[in-house]
Amino acid sequence: MGLVSRSESPWPGNGLDRRSSVPLYYQLQEILHQQIASGRFGVGDPLPSEGELCRMFDVSRIVVRQALEVLADDGEIVRLQGKGTFVAEPKLDLAAGGLLRVLTSADPGLYEVEVLDAHVTPVEEGYGTRFGVNEALRIDWLLRLRGEATATAYSFLRPGSVPTLERAAIRGARLGDGKKPRLGIRLDHPEIGVSTSQATPYTAERLGLVVRAPVFLVDITELARSGPEPGRVVEIARVIYRSDTLTLQFETTRTAGVQQIAARISAISPV
Repeated sequence: MGLVSRSESPWPGNGLDRRSSVPLYYQLQEILHQQIASGRFGVGDPLPSEGELCRMFDVSRIVVRQALEVLADDGEIVRLQGKGTFVAEPKLDLAAGGLLRVLTSADPGLYEVEVLDAHVTPVEEGYGTRFGVNEALRIDWLLRLRGEATATAYSFLRPGSVPTLERAAIRGARLGDGKKPRLGIRLDHPEIGVSTSQATPYTAERLGLVVRAPVFLVDITELARSGPEPGRVVEIARVIYRSDTLTLQFETTRTAGVQQIAARISAISPV
């Protein structure tokens, strides 16, 4: 894509307010963000070079680099040494939820679930009260999106609620081979709680992070909308999402006013 001259620039005038208390680098990254979001620069398109941005906005190279660092941290651009700065692929939308929600709602061509362990185990009293039984199938699992480890989790499933998954969940199994599994269940709105935490040595190893790196900790209760027992709790899960390639956004449904969370995953490669 050819670069535009200053007179043809998509940014009227300089675009920066030097009287504002907002730092110039932040103003610049917001301008670039708006141009990417509006489609002015498409996926894989190169942005103007650092030198060109310096001339276009009459700012120092330090200001430009700070602006680009913000965009890179947000996953909007990728900087390739010796090649330039390119617009990254759009972030993927994934509804945050337990194992059942991943398997029933995510695009099967983008994800893979690896079963790390699976066994029937007694559950503590609170879980037992919600399930109506004192034992559950515990599945430890790893979520990969586009081949990248994105989350590690464990789920307790109410025995007999999803027989197809119970049979498939054996250690080492890979779920999501390009085909959406038929689990015979539809999910209602989940109950979700979110907090921040730090990666333990186990989590860091699974997700390719350094120990104590920040992560999102999401506790989820999934209820059945249809199936053998509609309205019953079918899964209680704790999912640990890496935060360097993920942002969580709260959305409120228009019908029931229930808050849901959409997890947006950054793309791996810009071109």
